[in-house]
Amino acid sequence: MKKILQQDIEKTNFLLSHYETVCDRQRFWHIRNNTFKIESCQICNNLAHFSKTRFLYTYCSKQCSKKGFAKKLHDKAVNKSLIVLVEKKCNLCEKIKPVSEFYTNGKSKITGKYNIRSFCKVCSDIKGKESYIKFKEDRANKQRLYYENNPGSKEFCLH
Repeated sequence: MKKILQQDIEKTNFLLSHYETVCDRQRFWHIRNNTFKIESCQICNNLAHFSKTRFLYTYCSKQCSKKGFAKKLHDKAVNKSLIVLVEKKCNLCEKIKPVSEFYTNGKSKITGKYNIRSFCKVCSDIKGKESYIKFKEDRANKQRLYYENNPGSKEFCLH
């Protein structure tokens, strides 16, 4: 960050009338963006806080920040929902298949549309069976330990 000159400090003195303390980064932000006005909250138009870590103006409060984040999420989801998928590429077999060949992860709370998984149904089934076989012994050992430590529970059975 460049050293702030006296003339730049004078240009940004208007900040002192609204903020208790003004850091060099805040002054530099105004100079770099050629903006010599007080920034306001995007939600309620109150005085916005300057984030020293993110080097930009943020909202005036946590409540407005949450509202702004929710609005951005909603806008992003609406823009995404305008795109209708017909085909998708499986991340495992790398074949392009119709969307009906993929499982879903349930509905999105924002858009109300289904989220499509990255593996096709065939690859998902194969992967699930491999995982079942791979961890079958581990599951059996955990079950055996549980039933040994809890004698009042049902008899041990290996599924």
